Amino acid sequence: MRDSAGITIVENSGTTDVAWHLDSVPALELRGVSGRDVDLFRVVGGTRLADGRIVVADGAPRLLEFGADGELLRSSGQRGSGPGEFQSIDWLQRLPGDSIMVYDARLMRASVFTDDLRLARAVSPERAPSGGLVPPILRGAFGDGSLLAASRLRVDAPRGSGGIVRPTMVLYGLDADGALMDSLTAVSDDEVAILEGVLVRPRFLRRTRTVVGRDGFFVATGDRFEVSAHGPDGRMRRIFRKSHDVLPVPDAELAPFRAIDAQVFEGAVALPAIGGMLLDDAGNVWVEAFQSDTVGRPVWWVFDVEGRLTGRVTLIPRLRPLHIGRDFMLGVWRDDLDVERVGVYRLLKAS
Repeated sequence: MRDSAGITIVENSGTTDVAWHLDSVPALELRGVSGRDVDLFRVVGGTRLADGRIVVADGAPRLLEFGADGELLRSSGQRGSGPGEFQSIDWLQRLPGDSIMVYDARLMRASVFTDDLRLARAVSPERAPSGGLVPPILRGAFGDGSLLAASRLRVDAPRGSGGIVRPTMVLYGLDADGALMDSLTAVSDDEVAILEGVLVRPRFLRRTRTVVGRDGFFVATGDRFEVSAHGPDGRMRRIFRKSHDVLPVPDAELAPFRAIDAQVFEGAVALPAIGGMLLDDAGNVWVEAFQSDTVGRPVWWVFDVEGRLTGRVTLIPRLRPLHIGRDFMLGVWRDDLDVERVGVYRLLKAS
């Protein structure tokens, strides 16, 4: 650890031997009534409540509540624009007291539900000031109910046939009712490629990950294996890093795009460092190493609240974590028939 202009910088060697163990089969798999399969469609989020019940959001769009035994209890929501309805569900976050916030980017509305899926209130974020910013997108809620929103600068096509651009994203603080409070910080947004006048987002371009916790938020741009930790006021508290191997973009992924316009993708030679990012219930930051092989075993590195590397977890292929507790992981995967399934896996942390 070292200090730089009042910001703590934590350098991790990345050679930790502290491997945490995740069971290869779920201890609990979600199912429909009387043991029947439940049809899930593009699961976007999920959380396990204090009493063991599980709430899952999918692309139907709807919320599904399951008992602690994994059996379906109820469903809430449908496609529409009325109270408790959705045009899309972009993310789900469990709030203090086991209430649940669900964000619909198409309606630009966050809905808060009780733990038994009754609608409690709705929040529509105030638009950011003018100046080329597109409408705000909610990123999550802090412990006091205030919100973090992001407004992206509009993308202007570079001169010529196209190119890879990375616009700026401004992060804003909103109060619990969605009223704009102040701009907090600016970070790099997702890379996009402009190919013959069309925006495309190949998998190998860098994406910015933002996660919100009770007393701050974290940002990773994927340029390197690095995460910045910010307070709810936007002030950067620390930066933590891990050494990593720079991997080239596989020819099989790059060739189809270069065949259209080799000049646009001339600089796309290295894969991003980071794939995903999550917070667990203990406040640890989980960061996924970007995979060159999409069917491989995902590797997640775990950093404690001070930014120190404390664990490494290797998942089974095609498993995507939704909620990580102190001794479990709720995750979604696709079986051999490409059917989505959700289950709870036991997590054992090495001492």
